[in-house]
Amino acid sequence: MMWVNIVFAIFSFFVFVIFLDYIKNVYKTEVLLEQLFDQFLRMESSVKYEEQAMYEAIGKILGKAFFSSQCVIYVRGREKFFLKYQNMPHPKWAKLMRRNLDLEIEAALLGISRAKGGVSEGFYSVYFRKKAFQTLVIHVKNAQGKVVGVILFFYFSPIAYFRAVKYFKVNGSKLRDFLKHLFLVIREYAMDFKNITINQIKDYAVLIIDPNYHILYANTGAGFLLGSASEVALTGQSFFSYISHESLDHFQENVTKLQTVGELKTHLYLVIPQRRESQKIHVQAYMKSMTLEDEFMGLYILLHDITNEEILQQNMKKYAAIANCLFNYSSDAIFHVAPDGRVGRSNQAAQNLSGQDMPLTGQLFVGLFPKDLRKKMEELLDRTKVTKSFQEHTEIHYNDRWYNVRAFPVFVDDVYDSSVISFVDITEIKKHEEQLATMNRQMIEDLNAARTLQYELLPESMPVSSLVFYKALFQPCEEFGGDFYYVEEIIVEGKPYHLILVADVAGHGISAAMLTVLVKDVYTTFRNSLVSREDIFPNRFLEMLNEKLSTLEMSTMPFVAAYMAIYEPYSREFLYASAGMPFAIYIQKGGEVSFLGIEKSPPTGFQNGFVYHYKSTFLQPGDKIIIFTDGVEELLSFYNTYLNNIVMENRHLPLAKLVAILQGKIEDFYAPGRRPHYRQDDVTMVFMEILEEERK
Repeated sequence: MMWVNIVFAIFSFFVFVIFLDYIKNVYKTEVLLEQLFDQFLRMESSVKYEEQAMYEAIGKILGKAFFSSQCVIYVRGREKFFLKYQNMPHPKWAKLMRRNLDLEIEAALLGISRAKGGVSEGFYSVYFRKKAFQTLVIHVKNAQGKVVGVILFFYFSPIAYFRAVKYFKVNGSKLRDFLKHLFLVIREYAMDFKNITINQIKDYAVLIIDPNYHILYANTGAGFLLGSASEVALTGQSFFSYISHESLDHFQENVTKLQTVGELKTHLYLVIPQRRESQKIHVQAYMKSMTLEDEFMGLYILLHDITNEEILQQNMKKYAAIANCLFNYSSDAIFHVAPDGRVGRSNQAAQNLSGQDMPLTGQLFVGLFPKDLRKKMEELLDRTKVTKSFQEHTEIHYNDRWYNVRAFPVFVDDVYDSSVISFVDITEIKKHEEQLATMNRQMIEDLNAARTLQYELLPESMPVSSLVFYKALFQPCEEFGGDFYYVEEIIVEGKPYHLILVADVAGHGISAAMLTVLVKDVYTTFRNSLVSREDIFPNRFLEMLNEKLSTLEMSTMPFVAAYMAIYEPYSREFLYASAGMPFAIYIQKGGEVSFLGIEKSPPTGFQNGFVYHYKSTFLQPGDKIIIFTDGVEELLSFYNTYLNNIVMENRHLPLAKLVAILQGKIEDFYAPGRRPHYRQDDVTMVFMEILEEERK
């Protein structure tokens, strides 16, 4: 039994050693595959890509991984396999190949049909001239399972072959997936390179024509040029079928010439059967006769597509004709001035401007003008050369006419070549500018007069009372805006009444100023009509103003928004009526905020005969009321806030402080250098506060 245990121990030891060797080589194979992948990534990211270098890297590293430096790689191209890599350094292989046996015969020995690509993956024993060696065949398949490549390893050592068999069974699946990805990327790179090459030569076609003018050979460029799916499809086609009728006789004449000159260059128009007849191709043709012992064997033809060049030349001719037309028949005087300052070309308008009968070509440009203008012309030319700007211009007064002189530099390859000088007659524009300046001056004077009138219409002071306090804010816009307010005290039947009017006349300028005068006139009439308590109704003023505006004959309908209120200090009754105005803000002593206004009440002048209504309320000491025009809301909208928000935040403050806050907002908005806002509307606000005074 002892010897059995000894044998078993020795056997276990050898198994353990073999297992360790197996694990080591499996790890080695994994490392080599990772090295191959890393090298592949480096080559893939390189700027210059070489397909052959990829296959060489695959062969060398896979040879190390599978214990054989004898390696051959075939890659399928269409329906055939092509040799991409071979490495046979083993001396036995050299002996086997001593008769210069090429790999095509070697492939036949291995049972590979290069036409059909049929050899099974696996292990084979191959005998050649009584010499045996082992092979390992690995298929590389695409996603559809089609064999796209074959890798063959050759083993002259049984140990290496045995190790390769074991490790291929372990790593075969991983290896196939890796090689599938590797071959796919390599083929895509090769295809991209092919596409780039084709795109670079697609305008050139090489054809070989037989004596009967049938196509014997066509390159890829010919397929592109002649609209064929491939160059092979052109073989056997008659070249005459691609020549347009207008070029057919010309082509035959050139073929006759070739019998004597041998080669020539010409132009032809081709038509493509797959395209419409109107779409012709203009080609430059190099034709060479092919002869054998003085017998005509056919033609060698090189075609270059110049259709786009012809279109470009035609467009250039057309644009040149347009430029000549613009130059010659322009009503503006145009001079083309050379670098030496002499006139190279001029049109008829320039001839008329100069006042000379002799041609201007060759004369100094600045010499065509009086001495007082020559310096100006020289400075204009010098600025154009230095700045390279197309915006250089000046104005001159010459022969009782005004001209805007513009200089345009001409550069060739970024080098100054010449200048084009144009004279645009702006005499009429100058006259209109003078008239406009006069009108502007008159308008400014009228606006100043309107502004003065507006200030004269405003009250010089507010009613002073121990029962109520009044304050007004008025910020006029740049142009007369038409805001108007008036606060005064009248006595009716021995009792004081306060009339409060805030109005906003539609429009700006003189027309708005005239309407303001009309509003003040109607207000005066209304005030004088208040002789008894029965007359104290604010809506009567709105109806009187509406009737007056409705009778006016103006190009535009005159509108006036107005807020009319009548306050009796002793009873504290507040009567109000509005027409198209924002609701007044009512702040009660306790801090509650409400609004006083009339709904659905249009501006006066909008609807003749409209019946305006009024409302009334009784105020208490400490109450505050703010009446304002819409210009206030427009201004505060720039702050992304609203008047109501400001009032709500400061409703508990005394009226004087609330007025100061709003006035600060307005002054900050229009402060010089703070905001370049144009004042589009007047800002008008009237404040009143009921004082803490005992009733009398």
